[in-house]
Amino acid sequence: MKIYLKLLILFIICCACVPLYAQVIVRSKEDPSKILTLGERMTPQTAWNRFGIRPVKAYDDDLFDCFIEKYEYDNGNLEFDSFNSVASEFAIYSDRYTLIIDRKFFISVGMTIAELKRRIPANEMIIKRLTDNLFAVWFKITGTEIFADDRLMLEVDAQERILAMGWIIPD
Repeated sequence: MKIYLKLLILFIICCACVPLYAQVIVRSKEDPSKILTLGERMTPQTAWNRFGIRPVKAYDDDLFDCFIEKYEYDNGNLEFDSFNSVASEFAIYSDRYTLIIDRKFFISVGMTIAELKRRIPANEMIIKRLTDNLFAVWFKITGTEIFADDRLMLEVDAQERILAMGWIIPD
């Protein structure tokens, strides 16, 4: 009986140490084969096969203790980073891309914060204004009551229309 209790405690500790993430996909509206899923393996060969691009910069990062490759696609309208060959962060500067969260929430450049709030129930996200033109959004992990550690950052204009968005991994 004691061994089961110890295994249960070990399991709980292991689960608590692993950050939880929402499923995040960036997809081109013009070419659905141009898709980026955070957490997927994104080697230079994968980026070449899918987007026809090579890293614009590659370096060892001592702070994160990893190898980072930076990519730009579509004249910089989509930028993404690969940490140790895993797609980890991105930025979108064009309405030609759709951001899909957990296969149910669709967000695009050009939407307003009011539209975002109408599309996504308040119990599914936490949205916080950081500055006059910057919002942070956290999403609930599907099937749980836990909000993801990673977040969406939204740059907006004076009318709160989304100008750019980016996904940031936890600090």
